[in-house]
Amino acid sequence: YNISFNLAFRNYQRGLTDSVVYLDNQQQVYTAQMDKAMEVYTGSLVFSKPYLIGKNQTLNLNVNGNVNWGNKYQYLDSELQEMYNNSQDIGINIYYTLVDKYQIGWKNNVNRYRRYNKLGNTLSNDYTSYAWNSGMSISYALSKRWAFNTNGTLRYNKSGTYKDDVFIWNANTTYRVLKGNNLEFKIAAYDLLRQNKGLYFYNGVTEFTTGYSNILTQYYMLSLSYFPRKFGF
Repeated sequence: YNISFNLAFRNYQRGLTDSVVYLDNQQQVYTAQMDKAMEVYTGSLVFSKPYLIGKNQTLNLNVNGNVNWGNKYQYLDSELQEMYNNSQDIGINIYYTLVDKYQIGWKNNVNRYRRYNKLGNTLSNDYTSYAWNSGMSISYALSKRWAFNTNGTLRYNKSGTYKDDVFIWNANTTYRVLKGNNLEFKIAAYDLLRQNKGLYFYNGVTEFTTGYSNILTQYYMLSLSYFPRKFGF
């Protein structure tokens, strides 16, 4: 098994920060230098271990966690705010493999972000947001040349009154030819349920941004790959 742990501390003296001014139909952002100290604390933990549960069967477990907290000064319409922020992120991934036959993977990730103005001024831009991703993937070898793969991911985001969720389902099949299985044909189908909205989501000390971008939804792809497999030269 493998375990890694990390702690970090950063102290900013005379650091740079944002100064935001809201006008009619526009937003102006300036950079200001603060005479107050700003600090950031971070910690992370990663754990992974493979388990041999049979002659040709393995189970791999991966767990990771991150925490961050600190303060940051900023101006909002000339009013000084001291924004305290903290975030927690936890991921758990599990993979089961039967050699030369199939693999099943389950991935999960949860993130929480919180920020609030310690000074408690009249202007408030406090919020708490949550993001959760959970997905499963399956790979099955129908023969030494022919394989089938599929994966589905549920994505959920929430902050205040805003929330959205999508489920993305993809699938593909591959077939290899030639003596050394060097040439591969692949047929893939993406976003089979037509739910991908191009959602983007960003948290930060000075902003919370979300929206939708124009992307391809359901589409299909045929690809051809060649693997030389020339080793030892």
